[in-house]
Amino acid sequence: MKLAVNYSPKASELVRSGEIQIDLFKCFDDARVAAKAQGELACYVHFALYAGRGEMGQVDWDRVKGLVESTSTPYVNMHLGPRA
Repeated sequence: MKLAVNYSPKASELVRSGEIQIDLFKCFDDARVAAKAQGELACYVHFALYAGRGEMGQVDWDRVKGLVESTSTPYVNMHLGPRA
């Protein structure tokens, strides 16, 4: 099992100072944020994808693929978000 925390400048500072020890950062699906996180530690991307809202046809899957490959994210997560 690996321990991850959400990436933030403060979390990055705590890792660098040794105040917290984690295996990797979790970041939202923004290439700039992922690049910052990877500058400190391995990271996985947590995607903002929602099944059930009729939006899957509008997802930029090439972007998703690029983030998965550049960060070695093992899975593409998806939230359940049915329409009310």
